[in-house]
Amino acid sequence: MTAPFDSEDKCLWLASSCQDLIALCLRRDADLNRLLSGTRIFPANLAVEHHRIAARDWLNLVRNCRRQVPVDDLAFMTADAMLANRDHAFLQMLQCAPDLGSALRAWHRHRAGFLPLVQVSPAGSDRDLSLHLRPAIGLQGQDAFVTELTVSLLIGLVRHQLDDATSGISIELTTQRPADIESYRLHWRIEPSFDAPVNRVRIAYPLLFRPFAGSDAQRFAQLQAGLRALSRHSGRRIGLLEFLRRRMRRALPQLLGLEQAAAALSMSGSSLKRLLKQHGVSYGELIDEVRSELAWTLLREQRWSNPRVAERLGYANEHNFRRAFKRWTGRPPSAVLAP
Repeated sequence: MTAPFDSEDKCLWLASSCQDLIALCLRRDADLNRLLSGTRIFPANLAVEHHRIAARDWLNLVRNCRRQVPVDDLAFMTADAMLANRDHAFLQMLQCAPDLGSALRAWHRHRAGFLPLVQVSPAGSDRDLSLHLRPAIGLQGQDAFVTELTVSLLIGLVRHQLDDATSGISIELTTQRPADIESYRLHWRIEPSFDAPVNRVRIAYPLLFRPFAGSDAQRFAQLQAGLRALSRHSGRRIGLLEFLRRRMRRALPQLLGLEQAAAALSMSGSSLKRLLKQHGVSYGELIDEVRSELAWTLLREQRWSNPRVAERLGYANEHNFRRAFKRWTGRPPSAVLAP
């Protein structure tokens, strides 16, 4: 398996990940040198079509942009600018898809190099598709911006291609409810739920199959071919935290030990501990994330019983599982069962 990328690895295409954000800030009278301060991005790089940058540099750029343009809707406006950019091959490809379901599959297939910093885990029920969003690496305090940007791109895609048909979509965010949520209502046409256990977008199944207004099968295929060529050049690596979560989930009901995970990365357990500390998370917290997300899916989407979920997650008994679930979410398993 290809080694995962870290915050120092050049995993992002500068043109697709930065240019619209920088242009937006410059229109708001931001200073370019201050925007690029603390990054390894130089003004000359902005004109290079296939220049790649490290995740750390992109996150520092986002921090600088938020400081110079301190508005609540910067992520929303950035997503709108990206979707309108005719030179943005990835997003133009999504808008040529036959429908939302095809667009989501293409998003997952080609996200490397564009916005691989978010792990999107799908889970289906008999009513809708649920997309769980988690950071693929440590986001250095920019978690809310990255989540809002990702959700805004998805909602913007739906609004552009399905005539503002957002009534079959709900959004849950882990952030605290802000005093003013008008930006969410204005840009998403949806009022999200806040203080949720995970960031999640739920999409009713009928929306997945409605034809896109801009569907173009030939262009969809052409743009995907171009993105595949870029992927062959740059690789299709996933982030360190996503890499570990995937391995932890595959191991369940057995718990993947620290030394086992470290061996998969060709490092010692102590080195992995130090590396995870740089990403703002511990190994135990990652295991809790994986168990919590799977428990939520099995309870709410698949309607499993508590004893069955406890066994699947590797707990000795139902009581231990219920106690862990309340520690993760602040409520008992019965509180999240689907109606």
